[in-house]
Amino acid sequence: MRPPLRTHGRFAALSGMTTITGVPGDPFELVVVDRDGRPVPEPTEWYRLRKNSGPNRTRDTYLGYLLPVLSYFRDHEWDLLAPAADVRRHVLAFQQDVLHMTATPDRNLDGYRMDRTRDTPLSESGLRGLRAALRDFYEVMTEADLYPYPNPMDSQILKAMKMVRARQVENAGAPEHSGIRGEARRSRGCARRVSSGPLTGTCGFLTSVC
Repeated sequence: MRPPLRTHGRFAALSGMTTITGVPGDPFELVVVDRDGRPVPEPTEWYRLRKNSGPNRTRDTYLGYLLPVLSYFRDHEWDLLAPAADVRRHVLAFQQDVLHMTATPDRNLDGYRMDRTRDTPLSESGLRGLRAALRDFYEVMTEADLYPYPNPMDSQILKAMKMVRARQVENAGAPEHSGIRGEARRSRGCARRVSSGPLTGTCGFLTSVC
C-alpha cells in the first residue's frame, strides 16, 4: 500500500509534521512533532501501540499517510479524538481542501461519493492506503481505550449489510420446514436493494466514511 513514488513526495510535503527517533531505553521509539517542534501525542502513541501489530513497514507506511491528515487537523485546532461525526466532517474537508477531491452526497449510503480531480496528489491505490491508515489509527486507539466512539472510518450501513450476508451463509443449509431458509431469501433481496447504488466514487473513500 506504499504510495507510488511519483505522488508520494507531493503528498508527504503536505504535512508540517516531522518525526524524531528515540534512543534505546526511551519509552517511545519515535516521536511525532509539529512544525513548531511540539510533540504530537496521538500519532506518537499510536505508533508505539502499533509495534506488535504487523510488520514495521506497514506501520511506517501508514504513518506516512497519516501525517498530512493529522497536520491538517492540528492546523485547524480540531481534536483527533472527537466524536465520529466530527472526525468524518473534518476528513471530508481534508479531501476537498488538500486532496482537491469533489464530494457528492450518496443517497444509498450515509456518506459521500468522492472523486479525484487532476490536482489530487494521490493515485487511486494511494487513496485506498490513506483510508486503511485512518481506519487503523482509530481501530488501534479504540482497542487501547483511547477513543471512546465508533470508528469514524467505518460505515454502519456496510456493517449491517455484512451481518445480513453472514446470516445468509449461516442459514443456507437449514431445513426448509424451519422457515429460516425463506428468511434468508428475503434477506438476500434486502441486501441487493441496499447495495444497488454506488458505494464510493471513482477512487474516493468517504462513505460515512466507508
